[in-house]
Amino acid sequence: MKLVRQSVEYGEVFDAPRLLLNVHALPRLAAPAEGDPPLTPVYDSLTTNVPHPTMGFLSLPFPHETPIYPPAEAVHKYLQHYAEHFGLLEHIKLNSSVSSVTRDKDAGKWVVTTRNAVTEDDIVSYDFVIVANGHYHVPRVPTTPGLQTWLDAGRAQHSIYYRNPSSIGTAQTLLVRRAVLHRPHLIGSITNGKPSNSENPNLKIRGRVAHCDTPASNRVVFEDGTALSGIDHVVLGTGYEAALPFLAPDVLHVAIPPRARARTSRGARELDSIVPMPCYEAQAIFVAHVFAHPAALDLAAETDAVTARYDLLRARFSRPPSSPLPSPADAFSGAPPGPALDLAVAKAWDVFEGHAQFAYRDALRGVAGDPVRVEDWEREATDARLTLRDTWKSL
Repeated sequence: MKLVRQSVEYGEVFDAPRLLLNVHALPRLAAPAEGDPPLTPVYDSLTTNVPHPTMGFLSLPFPHETPIYPPAEAVHKYLQHYAEHFGLLEHIKLNSSVSSVTRDKDAGKWVVTTRNAVTEDDIVSYDFVIVANGHYHVPRVPTTPGLQTWLDAGRAQHSIYYRNPSSIGTAQTLLVRRAVLHRPHLIGSITNGKPSNSENPNLKIRGRVAHCDTPASNRVVFEDGTALSGIDHVVLGTGYEAALPFLAPDVLHVAIPPRARARTSRGARELDSIVPMPCYEAQAIFVAHVFAHPAALDLAAETDAVTARYDLLRARFSRPPSSPLPSPADAFSGAPPGPALDLAVAKAWDVFEGHAQFAYRDALRGVAGDPVRVEDWEREATDARLTLRDTWKSL
């Protein structure tokens, strides 16, 4: 919003009251796990895994006194300060949600319906719509045999409901995939994981769960045939679904690339493995520029890039695994042609490896004619992020 408001193309008309950002109410931190699902996955002890000098918006750094790896409350205050500093609050419509976005082809407008708990639906037409709702709201729950009985019995939960260890007691807990809990007696179930003990004496690593026995048995079985008993609780750190329920079917085209429409752009993506806020800035600069100058987006070149990435990923995942313990990007190596291979491509589509995220940011700004580029220290800090984190912990 800040970048669109300050742009040459739209700044003069942005103050019109019909140009609003529609969002849910910002929950307080740390918010109780209320709602189904809760409005936020933020838990009590959450801190960032990226140092704030590289994480913050380039247009307004974090305050100098901020801890290098700030807690969630500090990030929340930073975002509030950002909105106040750039005069954005008057354009933000809180306690509302977007229920529908359709295209009026005759008028050449987007028809947006919003609603709240007090007033009737509000229907407004817009020239442009930017979808930036994120994807950390609809929990992804695996279809592991037997898991549903644990969920029904209150013995399993998605990590979006987790707030602190007291909510799950003190007995042995199974973490499925990447959930992080600060408590003893943990077993981590990880795709391609091998049975072992981690550097944390309270954490044991196991592979993927094959099925869950009845909750009364306190027992789960892993893909390698081994089993563990005495499991008191299961926490699912299995990620989130990309949900865009407000987009009409004729607007949202779900397909394995490259069969997506040619208008799909590298500038509009849900991304993984990135430093978020500087990337959002670059995307906003790109989108505002392309809205004003559609010819700046070379659809033929974009289509070729989509096809080339699809071919590259298919080739990668069709080959044998590169090592006994493949990296996350190689998790589906050796997948046969068909749905499994398409799923592997889809999972890796927006995952940036190495410095690819920085090339992406520079490319977006380049299209918009923006001279700002990623600096060397940002790359170095990203490469040394684990060392920086360990050093911060020791301090």
